[in-house]
Amino acid sequence: MNGKSDTLDAENAARAVLAGFASATPKTADGEAEMIRQLKIAHDQAVEQRAAAMVTMKAMLVHAPDGLRHETAGKTQIALARHLAGLRPRQLEGPEDALRHAMRTLAKRWQYLDAEAKELTKMIDDPVHRAAPQLLEPFGIGVDTAAEILVVVGDNPERIKSEAALAKLAGIAPVPTGSGRPAAGTASTTAAIASSTPRSTAPSSSACDSTSPRSTTSLAEPQRARRNARSSDASNAT
Repeated sequence: MNGKSDTLDAENAARAVLAGFASATPKTADGEAEMIRQLKIAHDQAVEQRAAAMVTMKAMLVHAPDGLRHETAGKTQIALARHLAGLRPRQLEGPEDALRHAMRTLAKRWQYLDAEAKELTKMIDDPVHRAAPQLLEPFGIGVDTAAEILVVVGDNPERIKSEAALAKLAGIAPVPTGSGRPAAGTASTTAAIASSTPRSTAPSSSACDSTSPRSTTSLAEPQRARRNARSSDASNAT
């Protein structure tokens, strides 16, 4: 089911279901993970639009009068939005008046979106703590990262049977290369999960064996033997 288009993928999926090959269990979408997913849709959109409003304000300030540019120089985003939202535009008699109206509107929009994003973050925090508080224990993992993990896993994580299935679901599974070399340039699934997820999983036994002191010693023995042979040959020649 590795098609090249959405239409081909949909057809392959339908054929697999009709043939009885498809055995994947869908998400139940009836618990905390689904609540988080819906809240994150609104949160992420508010954050995106808030950033776009700030970029637009700063771009318009480039063509603003010298006085307004000096007043807003060096301000943080919150201070800049507060300053621009407090402008008192005059009647529309020239470009400067239109600029003040536009800047005031954008600043108020940024403030509204900022308050909305913070409110949604607090709303997401509660279901994340109820669903998996252990995700927030490691250093560096916040509510947003934990929410992303819970959304990917879903409300019925028992449907994911292995680390390979989780890697495939998260979009970090190794992709076979062409030209008759399926293993070239690909990484192991365990390594992909450990390097891509904030909370790394324990290494497999094969990974431990490959990095153990005994394995390192066995790899170094042939090199040591060759060096000793060259040294003995040099001493015999002299």
